[in-house]
Order: sequence, then C-alpha cells, then structure tokens
Amino acid sequence: MEMIRKGKTGEGNRVRDFADMCFFTETSEERFETLLPKLYGEPEKTVKDHILLENDGQLKGLILPQTMIWKAGDRELLTGHIGTVCVSPDYRERGAMSRLMKAAVEELEKAGCVCIVLNGQRQRYEHYGFAPTGGKIQFVFRPANVKEEQAEGYELKEFTQEDLEEIEKLFCKNVLHMKREKRDFSEILRSWSAHPLVLWNKDNKVCGYCTVVSQEKKAAIAELRLTDEKHLKPFLKCLFKKGFSQTVINIAPGTEEYAEAESLCEYYNILPCFNIRILQFAPLVEALLEQKFRRIRLPLGNVKLLIEGYGLLEITVAEKGVKAWKSEKKEEEADMKLSYEQAVHLLFSPLSSKREQLSGQWPPAENWFPLPLYIEENDCI
Repeated sequence: MEMIRKGKTGEGNRVRDFADMCFFTETSEERFETLLPKLYGEPEKTVKDHILLENDGQLKGLILPQTMIWKAGDRELLTGHIGTVCVSPDYRERGAMSRLMKAAVEELEKAGCVCIVLNGQRQRYEHYGFAPTGGKIQFVFRPANVKEEQAEGYELKEFTQEDLEEIEKLFCKNVLHMKREKRDFSEILRSWSAHPLVLWNKDNKVCGYCTVVSQEKKAAIAELRLTDEKHLKPFLKCLFKKGFSQTVINIAPGTEEYAEAESLCEYYNILPCFNIRILQFAPLVEALLEQKFRRIRLPLGNVKLLIEGYGLLEITVAEKGVKAWKSEKKEEEADMKLSYEQAVHLLFSPLSSKREQLSGQWPPAENWFPLPLYIEENDCI
C-alpha cells in the first residue's frame, strides 16, 4: 500500500542514500553530501523537512520543500523552495512525482509563501504552475579584459571560519538577499560543489569574496561581493592568475559590482533566474517595486491587471511610495487581461510580449517592469 508522509528522526542516511541512488551512478564522484552540504552534510538536520513516498514500507520517492525568509530592504517575504525531487527507477511512470509535488506545494501554500522557487527543467515543472522567470545577468570576462590592470598587493585566499563574520556582513549588503543562519553560512557557500575564496589587499583587509565552481579552464561564479567596485579588476586579475581562461559571474542587478562589470566584461547573457510559481502577486510586486522606486525615479501612475486564477491586481506608484493589492473593483476596469504565465513574464521576466503591448497603451510599464526578482544560486535547493 502506498503512503505519503514526512521524514522522521533517524531516517537521515536513508533519505540521503536514496537521493544518491536516484541521481548518481555508482561510479560517479558526486554525492549529495558534498554537492549540497547545507542539506545533506548532516542529513538528520533536514530529514523531517522531506516528504517521503513509500510502497509497502519501501521508499520509492521523495521531495524536499523548505521555507526561507527573503529580505527586500526592510521587508521580509516568506518564500518556498523545492529540491531533491526524485523517484526510484522502478517506480517511475506511475504518477509518483505528481503526488509528491502536490503535497509539497500544498505545504508551502499553507505556510503562507509568496512564491516557490525550483531549479529544474522547464518542461518537467511548468504544468505544476512553475515558469522560468526572474532575471539574472551572467557577465563573461577573459584575461584580455584586465590585461593592463595591476593587482599588486591583492591575493585570493581560501575561505576559513575566521573570515565568516566579515563575509556574512558583505553578503547582507545587497538590498535583496535570503536570510541565512550563521551556523549554515559556510556550508551554503559550498553549495553545488563551489569553492569559496576571499580577496585580501596589502593592508590585510578583506575586499570581497566569491564562490567558484571550476569547469576545466572556466570559473563559474554564482556569488560575488566586493567592498568597493574598484576591487573588481584586481579580483579578476588574481582569479586569472590561478590558470582560468574565462570566468562567468552572476551579479545581482542594481549593485556596485553590476555597474562596474557592465563596463568591463567581454559580453553578457540575460537569463531567467529559476522556475518560479507565484502564489501571492500583491506582496511580492509591492516589495520589489518599492526597491526599484528607491533606486531610480519611476513615473507615477496606476495600473490594473486581471490575472487568470488570481483576480485583479492593482498597482500604484505615487510620490509617497508604492502600493500593490488584490482589488475588489470590477473586472471590466482592468487595463489588461492576462493568463497566469503572461502575468509572471510581464511582471518579472526579461522578455514579455505583453509588456511591450502594455507599454504602448500605458508607457509607465516600460519603466516599472520587469521587477528585480533575483535569487542567489547558492540559496536554491
């Protein structure tokens, strides 16, 4: 008989071993213990967060839903995250993943999450309401970009626990960031087999840090913080001295590092952030639009969007600030009618044909949207 239940104390190793069996071959060097130490380094820490699917007592599938607090300036938003979605090879094509996803989404909805973040293939998850959205820019650098630059006195060193206090402060300097527990911070920096490095100057002061995943001669950097934008050039110089021929860096929009990278990089790619399901449009839109309002001068105005399955979302930008709410006005008053996916892309995605259409009818849309929905890869599960 099939049963879906939460994990229990004492089942940590069983859960981790099952996930390893589903995702990796016996000869693979990768294991969840090293791939995601924040979750599986000590599996008993997270075992009760998992949802397990058993058949006659045998584990046949599991999924990990978790909540995190996303800080947007002074606001705190509860976000849901889903990871480690796996089903035993001998139990696939029976709808097990659908039942696990349903249970996970229901749990996160009941918790009051504004959205759910999931890293995976679009075609696997879009029929569960997930759309590739948000925006991240990958800046690509090569040694020639900093050929004439000097990095005398700078050095990239291995991250140690003694660096934690300063690195944590640097991480929190971005207006948008996930709230990380201090006890988990070091393990989070090592997510997805990343290698954390700290930039020091000749005065023995920390100037920044990054998390590097080595891909032969390419360095993939999912997280970068610098105390000042002037340190980007020496940082890159030190990185290339380690033998890399190219580095790709994800940098949060609206930051000092972003502005400097734009003027220095070889080229850049604009990509969706993750697969995201929006549960509560109004609080998410208000928090992110408020941050944009504080950073740049936005045109004043009001817009009403009728979103399929949600209702009428009304948004106002006034001299005093930003407001977004689920309106009780008549649907006929909407400025535009949108499907759920069209609304997600209009509000949060780099590309949206509906946003172009709305901008033609209502020009402020071009400045208001897309909203800065950016989540660090290291906070994905």
